[in-house]
Amino acid sequence: MEHMATHMPYRSWCPHCLRGRGIDTAHRRTQDGAGREVPHICADYGFFTHTHSREEEDAHAPMLVMRDQRSGATRSMIVPRKGPTPAWVPEAASRWIESLGYGRVILKTDQEPSIVAWAEAVKRHRNAHLAETVLEHSAAGESQSNGIVERAIEEVKGMVRTMKDALEARLKHRFNGSEPVLAWLVEHAGQVITKYKVHPDGKTSYERLKGKKCTAAAVELGEKVMYLPLKPARDRSLEARFQHGVFLGTQPQSNEVLIAVEGGVVRARTARRLPEQERWDAAAVVGIRATPWAPTEGDESHHVPIFRPREQEAREEPGQALAAAPARSRRMPIQRKDYERHGWTETCPACRGLAANAITRGNHTEACRTRMETAVAGDEGGEERLERAQQRMAAQSEGAGPAPPDDRGGARQDQRPDEEEEEAAMD
Repeated sequence: MEHMATHMPYRSWCPHCLRGRGIDTAHRRTQDGAGREVPHICADYGFFTHTHSREEEDAHAPMLVMRDQRSGATRSMIVPRKGPTPAWVPEAASRWIESLGYGRVILKTDQEPSIVAWAEAVKRHRNAHLAETVLEHSAAGESQSNGIVERAIEEVKGMVRTMKDALEARLKHRFNGSEPVLAWLVEHAGQVITKYKVHPDGKTSYERLKGKKCTAAAVELGEKVMYLPLKPARDRSLEARFQHGVFLGTQPQSNEVLIAVEGGVVRARTARRLPEQERWDAAAVVGIRATPWAPTEGDESHHVPIFRPREQEAREEPGQALAAAPARSRRMPIQRKDYERHGWTETCPACRGLAANAITRGNHTEACRTRMETAVAGDEGGEERLERAQQRMAAQSEGAGPAPPDDRGGARQDQRPDEEEEEAAMD
């Protein structure tokens, strides 16, 4: 039944909708921002608590919710703490705002110091990409003046309760509130609201932004599926193309599906549903340890990789492990234009120096390189760059003679000497 995948719209006959969101409230026409010259993005924190006491809120991870007043698009995510850290929190918010297609925006929050500091970090990140952000704060002590996001928070909470109740019924398992899969549920809730909630004009937020309906097949979060990896590590023509995994939602910017596998979470372009009797595996869902901010176990980069974290390493033949190559020159060169396209890493000293046009010869941090390699792989021609680098690393580690040409090598006749020097400083 399609309703079970999204629980949109609210249906009184659905027990999970009834338990999660109670009676349906009347749709009130609110100003959607269509007449505003500058788009407004409203943001605030929410908590899954029984009371609003400071002690109870301090014991729970906060939920950050953003809503585009013009389209109604919603982004929701669990964050480790309030404020501008860790750096991936404002970076993820900035990328989401960019995905809306706006240049100059007004970012509206209340005057709580933590959310103000977060908004300032988002502004810095967007300014680095030449996108202007104007900060605006609601009147002190008047949360209703930022009612757009207050309603968004309640919608997200209701959707999370609804989908959690449905998932528990599917798995015949009760969650205690600490399972990592619930953090993915929060991320998915904003996506469901954006793609499937119909506004008074008959359109969803997705349609308002994209000019078309979301045609991707709806899948329930926690459902076991068969997925096709974006790109295999090497040619495996005799091996199965589709693999099993657990569906955890989609990427907000690319609509790539997120799949839980052994060792973490990976991105995929295609997922196929299994027969009804094969879709639910309580042990697989409860056993998920990856979180949205650490999709690969032990790595808190917030960037979901393409390949299976453990299986890829296990399948490497002796002498072919790419990580064994110690020389930095064998790795994929990351150019300044890549950082200008995908943004600087705030916690990386080399990025800070380059963003300020300072003369730097330091190396980028490992987390920074990992983030950029993942981002560049999604660019046009990026996968080929990554594949050439992997071939160089494999060939050099095996002593197999000349390696494929480096992206920075002599084949680029149009490269100036100062560009070569700059890339060397960034590698």
